Amino acid sequence: MDKISINRQIEPSWDTYSITVISVFVFLGILQWSFFPRFIDIYYHLSVMLGLDQSGGFFTKEFLEYAPVGRPHIYPPLLHIFMLLLYKLGLSKIFIARLLGLAIYPLTLTVIWQVLRNVFSPRLAFFAILSCASAYSFYLAVGNLLPFSAALVLALLVFLCIEKNKAFAAGLLLGLTFYTHALMSWMALLCILLYGTFNYMKRRQSFKACLFAVITALPMLLYQYYSRMYFKLAPPNPNTILEINVFVYLLSIAGIAAAFRKKGSSYFFICLIVAMLALAFTHKTRYLSGHGLIGFALASGLAIDNLYQRIVLRRFELKKLLVFMLALLFALLVFNPTLYIDKSRREIFIRLFNPPLVNLMPKYKQYVYLNDISIYHRQFMDDIVRVIERNTAKDDIIYSNLNYQAGLLSVLSERATSQAMMPEVRPYRDFDPVGAAKVIIWFKDPDGAFPQQLSGLVPRYKLAKLEETDLAYIYANPSASAKSKVSRNILPTSALFFILLFIAGLVIYALKR
Repeated sequence: MDKISINRQIEPSWDTYSITVISVFVFLGILQWSFFPRFIDIYYHLSVMLGLDQSGGFFTKEFLEYAPVGRPHIYPPLLHIFMLLLYKLGLSKIFIARLLGLAIYPLTLTVIWQVLRNVFSPRLAFFAILSCASAYSFYLAVGNLLPFSAALVLALLVFLCIEKNKAFAAGLLLGLTFYTHALMSWMALLCILLYGTFNYMKRRQSFKACLFAVITALPMLLYQYYSRMYFKLAPPNPNTILEINVFVYLLSIAGIAAAFRKKGSSYFFICLIVAMLALAFTHKTRYLSGHGLIGFALASGLAIDNLYQRIVLRRFELKKLLVFMLALLFALLVFNPTLYIDKSRREIFIRLFNPPLVNLMPKYKQYVYLNDISIYHRQFMDDIVRVIERNTAKDDIIYSNLNYQAGLLSVLSERATSQAMMPEVRPYRDFDPVGAAKVIIWFKDPDGAFPQQLSGLVPRYKLAKLEETDLAYIYANPSASAKSKVSRNILPTSALFFILLFIAGLVIYALKR
């Protein structure tokens, strides 16, 4: 038996390693079940899902937020329709939020694995997964921003379809990103356009996919254009703390250089990095530490693969293989130095031992991230919800000084709120949100002092105190007469589910062509 055949027998089972890493995150996610849902974005999506249920189908006027005035419903609907399907199957709202928060990260890693193993090699796929799995900020971004993550997953599958010369499937999936997330869809389109420009072997497939995607997305794009006067710029992200995964970024420099040398399919890593630069203008943390990290992580995987070929395969020895793998696993999944730049305090410091595997074990967790905290606590929130339900009818409106807490309470109590969780779309007209609300929930200040602003509202609206809980003061507004009104649907629920199943069938057909 020659030396090459011996090496092939000893060569690790990279797919098995990838599956193991993904399985570990599934297991840790299950252990973290009670910590889900994290952060705040999921409550908006639950609100839309509940609106679809109450309306009996798809609506164009949002009525559970900015009640009683409402606003255009222009958020891409794909995730919400899927959530509605789960809801109709009998799953509770919080269970759906937890399930999606748990599942999206392993799903993202699985897609990365499948795409890279089919386009490049199982070995490169494993190294890329390790790079992605080394950044806790990336883990949190993927888990918290579900539509963005889903659109990113679709964009990766678009690349795979182009590589397999399935332009129709690529165009269909790229078109679906526009029904999933408004910003990530354009970055995905730009990524594929750039890829077709640089990789002439896939230029025809890429440009055909982009053209078909725009045609597929036209209904959504035209509706968003029609409602453009209600758009407003959200307050820019303060970006006070930047988190830099040291090993991933250092390795990505070598990976980007290797991608330019290799050309062809490797250009995709560079195109993804460039296309997602749009995040850097308003959300630097999301570009450098969140979803934008994925391009650098994939390039980092390419650099590790090159190191493996030079160090291990050039003159194969089992000892070198073991040392390389142990050093790699320790560096990315355990040691993992992370550079923090706090611009508000003008501080730069490094945290060691900061990967997801450490942060997902509370005993060893060193630092609590803002977007790692849940605003849902069953006991405290249920106390408030019971007061709301006892003192309101189904069509009454609630208000809170914290808009996302108002959205959460709206979802739990199934009452509309005069607040809004997504500020990028304004209401149809200006109105008094406090005056419209039957019940006012004012969350307490951390210092325990009675809120000065609430002191002014009580006499102004003649508010009557209903109850005080551990978290909030709850008041009734006796002068409130406004009522929420459920919007009429333009497509019934049965049609939404038919479209969802039709799209799924069409994607399967396109992939098998």
